[in-house]
Amino acid sequence: MYLKILVELYVPEIEEQYELYIPVNKTVGYCIKQIKKMLKEHYEELSDDLNVNLYNKRTGQMYSNNILIRNTNIRNGSQLALLTI
Repeated sequence: MYLKILVELYVPEIEEQYELYIPVNKTVGYCIKQIKKMLKEHYEELSDDLNVNLYNKRTGQMYSNNILIRNTNIRNGSQLALLTI
């Protein structure tokens, strides 16, 4: 069963903001990979080897790639940022 939550995602690299659903039973790293894939389809100028991390936009907390979304404080309406490292 795929339970998903709706989050706001800001991507400063391209100065865009999105509302998207992410699955709670997948890792942060998996979600980042899928987001990068979606961004690459719309912005071909983005580098394939772009190293990014997911952050809580309000607190600045960085999320580990190995943790499941459901084990974080990411909930419906969370404001996140995908930042280049």
